[in-house]
Amino acid sequence: MSSVFVARDAYEAVSKACQSLNLPIGQMKLQIQDLNEHEVQAEVLETYATDRSEDLYAKQRDAVVAQAQSLFSALGYRVQVNAHISDLNLVVDIEGEDLPDLHGSSNDKLGDLQYVLMRYYYAAFPHAFLDIKCDINGSRQNREKVLTEMALAAAEKIKGEGDFVVLEPMNSFERRVVHMALQDNPQLKTVSEGHGSMKKVKIFWQTAEVSS
Repeated sequence: MSSVFVARDAYEAVSKACQSLNLPIGQMKLQIQDLNEHEVQAEVLETYATDRSEDLYAKQRDAVVAQAQSLFSALGYRVQVNAHISDLNLVVDIEGEDLPDLHGSSNDKLGDLQYVLMRYYYAAFPHAFLDIKCDINGSRQNREKVLTEMALAAAEKIKGEGDFVVLEPMNSFERRVVHMALQDNPQLKTVSEGHGSMKKVKIFWQTAEVSS
């Protein structure tokens, strides 16, 4: 069985590895590498067993919730933090007044928050196997809706004009929403372009030629 998985972004490549090997991310030691502007490679270097009991789920959930609460308290925000486990994700829901908007076209502040919590999570639980996803006052869900509508509108525009559309720079989560919104249409193709964490998504017909 192959230990190398190639996809459009790191999230999709890791997901392929999890599905192919039937293992959660925490039971794999991975090496992620950008192959080019459109492809990322995830190589599984090692696999190992880990405890996935309900008691451990609860312990990890409570620890991450407490850490998130502490972070926002230190910044002077009064928040209510809850979390639940969905598939391989530990979804952290943060609610409170006057919280900053962590979504934006020119930054990935929500990703930064998730990164901080992930670093804590893996330090506290060396064989951790969940992925951290954060939501601020439901903004992630709202952002998903906006991006899905944007992607479908772009697809309709291309259908009428036979051209391509390049969307605003997005983080990996946002790009994945766009890819997923259009994946059921075999005539459409989406690719991520650019370098770094913020990339643009180009949408075009399969028969159209992709310009630089």
